[in-house]
Amino acid sequence: MPEQTIYGPPITTEDLHNRSIMGAYDPAVYGEYANSWFKHYTLSVTAPAGWTFTRAPSVHLVGPGSNVSAGDAQAGFNWNSFPAAHDRFFIIQQTPTFIQCTCWAGSHSMIINLACDATHP
Repeated sequence: MPEQTIYGPPITTEDLHNRSIMGAYDPAVYGEYANSWFKHYTLSVTAPAGWTFTRAPSVHLVGPGSNVSAGDAQAGFNWNSFPAAHDRFFIIQQTPTFIQCTCWAGSHSMIINLACDATHP
């Protein structure tokens, strides 16, 4: 069976690097973890017709966000440690052809999406 990685639509995260004071904020949108600020995002991925997801989804770095170098975006992505962030990465809906998750992302602005391997019979 052929296998490939399917990518969902990208989103650009807000630059929260070195932000120390937020003032009034909505706790459903922003949160503080380990003395750093994070913002809540929803990511999804849909398999094309005939394809079925076969593995666990993961957050994928597409590139740097606004006014950020590629190196800073990669560093921010690594710092978020999405694979190990069990307190900040949640699958909220999953079928064989659709996955939706929420995650809390902080640090430098970056463009991320949800990725998952799929097979086609």
